[in-house]
Order: sequence, then C-alpha cells, then structure tokens
Amino acid sequence: MNFLTLFELFLLTVAFYSIYKFPGASQYMVPLTCLFCIFWIEKLEKKMKEDEKAKKELLQYKLEKHHKNMEKEKAKATTSAR
Repeated sequence: MNFLTLFELFLLTVAFYSIYKFPGASQYMVPLTCLFCIFWIEKLEKKMKEDEKAKKELLQYKLEKHHKNMEKEKAKATTSAR
C-alpha cells in the first residue's frame, strides 16, 4: 500500500467516526469533506499512473529506435568491411 491509499483509509475512518460522535452540522460536513478529499486523491492517483505509463511507453519507443539504429549501423559496418 502506498501513502495515498493509507491516507484515504484514514479519511474514511474519520468520516465514519464523525457520523457517530460529532454533534450538529459537523456530523454531516466532516464526512462530506472527507469523501470529497478521497475522490480528489483518486483522481490524483489516476493521473499519476497515466503519466507513469506515458513515460514508460516513451522510453520503450526510444529504446526500440536506438536498437534499430544500432542494427543498421552494424549492418553497414559488416557490408562495408567486405
């Protein structure tokens, strides 16, 4: 589990605790705020995963391009040596 997931669990615990223990309007405002924060954190995690995937794909593309160039240079070197 990463830090953000643990923080989400903490917020969920605070939300349920506040429903039973807090008086008045805070009984409803605290859980709504916690749930909004959980939603925001989920969006943040999704964006971070998408960015990581994009970086990985770009690196894979550059690596494949580099290997193709190396193979072409190797083929030219063997052809010119003959």
